[in-house]
Amino acid sequence: MTTAKRLTGFAIIIAILMNIFVFTSVGSFSVSAKSKTKKAKYSIVKIDKTKKFDSGVTAEVYYNKVQLKGKSKAIKKINNAIEKDYKLFAKNIGNLYDYAEHSVMDATFYWTAKSKVTYNKNNIISIRVKKFWFAGGVSNSNCYGLTFNLKTGKKLGVKSVCNYSENKLRETVESKLKKKYGSSLWEDNVSNYKDVTKYVNKYKYFLKPGKKCVVCFEPYSVGYGGWYRSVTINSKYK
Repeated sequence: MTTAKRLTGFAIIIAILMNIFVFTSVGSFSVSAKSKTKKAKYSIVKIDKTKKFDSGVTAEVYYNKVQLKGKSKAIKKINNAIEKDYKLFAKNIGNLYDYAEHSVMDATFYWTAKSKVTYNKNNIISIRVKKFWFAGGVSNSNCYGLTFNLKTGKKLGVKSVCNYSENKLRETVESKLKKKYGSSLWEDNVSNYKDVTKYVNKYKYFLKPGKKCVVCFEPYSVGYGGWYRSVTINSKYK
């Protein structure tokens, strides 16, 4: 065999070995990437509808909307659900404008929603939404969560993120409410908590790291006053 042929043969062998190495490396990278904790990329867009009226009242109105980045069906489904939540918020903008336009107060009225991503890993994203309303009378604050599976885009109910049975979940939430807010919650003339806590599939919540699930209740639902109540139970996600 000539020297030229030997060199050609070596070159072919080296090329084959390099291809095998590259293929193996790429395969290994893909496996390791799949094993990583999955998070969503997102931005928060402020939709500002603030308006000042001739009455002298400013209606401060805005909604901070979380927008997930990506074009998958799951991401689009989640963004559509968030958009639906904004549209529910927007239905009350006209009411605040009417109050502001006809008011004789020297004040600022509010209808705001602040969103924050409180959990974003393990293919789960949870968004806390805090709302505040003031139109010259009693102010109201509310808090709830929007939690989704990043693979499917499905909105998750509280039972799917906790390891409680339905009865145990209800008992745990009621016990924590009583301990946090006092026995007055259990007086029929103060609260309709029995109706509110009865159906666990309707609980509003958001997740936090460290296996924390914050269950929220609307103003007046488990006590007096225009502010929400909340208790923290265990979730199954660190």
